[in-house]
Amino acid sequence: MNQFQVGFPVGFAPRASVLSYLGISEIESWVVPQIAIIDRKGVVRAQSESRGTAQLQTEDYLRKYLGELLDEGGAKSAAPSKAAPKKAVDKKTS
Repeated sequence: MNQFQVGFPVGFAPRASVLSYLGISEIESWVVPQIAIIDRKGVVRAQSESRGTAQLQTEDYLRKYLGELLDEGGAKSAAPSKAAPKKAVDKKTS
């Protein structure tokens, strides 16, 4: 973080904790980056597949998707017009 002066939050956790949170088996092959889009209520709205999801690494798609999430405001049932690559998962109750 210090070397590249990133302007966004970065966290660190042990490998086992990360894999558990992402729902990836210890024996499953996975790639970096793993992307999880979490809304303001803490609900995972989109998540990379373990082998990666190209769409979630595309700036245009991410800008549109995140813009739609921001536009939702307080609406509970609103969803982006284009489906997320992976079903939404509420990590608080999983």
